[in-house]
Amino acid sequence: MDHAAAYSGKSTQRADMKPRTAAALVDVIIIFGLAFLLGPLVGFWISYLTEPMLTYGEREALAELSLWPMQTTLPLLFPLYFFTEALWGATPGKRLVGLVVAHQDGGPAAPAQLTSRFLLKSMAFLLALASSWTGWSMFSLMEMLAAMILLMGFPLSLGVDRQALHDRLTHTAVYFTE
Repeated sequence: MDHAAAYSGKSTQRADMKPRTAAALVDVIIIFGLAFLLGPLVGFWISYLTEPMLTYGEREALAELSLWPMQTTLPLLFPLYFFTEALWGATPGKRLVGLVVAHQDGGPAAPAQLTSRFLLKSMAFLLALASSWTGWSMFSLMEMLAAMILLMGFPLSLGVDRQALHDRLTHTAVYFTE
């Protein structure tokens, strides 16, 4: 389903914090459920494909890693999952709760707006990945700063405009679907 199709059923009422939080909880449940289901499979394929190149100690470390679905699947699944909002204007959780992201004036949001919104919301997660993959503490500090800004900006959706900080910066708003 494209973003225009999701937008066509949009109401004029903006969503406040409660339905947005419910949609986020649904998304987290779906992501973690998929991670636990797909994690062992992804871990198996990673170990199968890389086994000939590894030493015995590295094989043991990889076997331990494949037992932790969050470490093998979540870094792949999270960005792909939430990129659905950039493509279609709603994550599966938003769709289930009956929400869609649109331009703040009520029209459809441009793909660049949706992508920018996704990147702003995901900045802390992306910096956490960069920190864990590189080991650079600078990324960890930037991650904490990005998470604090995001958390402080989310309550703005309680205001009259019902726009969180990432909505205000990208000129978007979350609306109920009809």
